Parts: sequence; C-alpha cells; structure tokens
Amino acid sequence: MTDHTVDTRVAAAPTVEKDDHSEGMTYLESLPRRIVTLYIPLFIIVVILLFPFYWMALTSIKPDEQLIDMERFNPFWVIKPTLKHINKLLF
Repeated sequence: MTDHTVDTRVAAAPTVEKDDHSEGMTYLESLPRRIVTLYIPLFIIVVILLFPFYWMALTSIKPDEQLIDMERFNPFWVIKPTLKHINKLLF
C-alpha cells in the first residue's frame, strides 16, 4: 500500500502595511480625476434620466399651435404656456 500524506503547511499570510494606498477608491483623490471619472458621467446619466420628465412637462403646457407647428416654434421651449391641456385632462 502506498502512504498518501497530506501537506498541512499553511502559507504565510501576506502582510499589509498601513501606508499602502492601492485599495479602495483612492484613485479619486485628485480633483481632475474625480471630475472625469465621477462627476461628468454622473451628470450625463442624470440629464438622460430626467429628460423625459422635462419633455412631458413641457408638452403639457404648450399651446396647440406650438405642438403642431414644429418648423416655426422651438420644440424645447414654450413661448406662451397654457394650462388648457391639464384642465381638459382633469375636468
């Protein structure tokens, strides 16, 4: 019979020094890097997520002639807001 021995030696755990800053989010410590990696993408995502709500609110207060004639009026701005559509919806 063959004798199978199991190696029970435990490898020494690596020591972590207190001054090691390679963990976590330390790459965000400088302001330019934080702006590029965090704030600009966050701003873009927030604008994309909030645009449909802006568009719904804008469309609800536009008069009929601005809703129909897109060549004469800017689609992203209201010239003479009205509550006619909201009134018709609720009453």
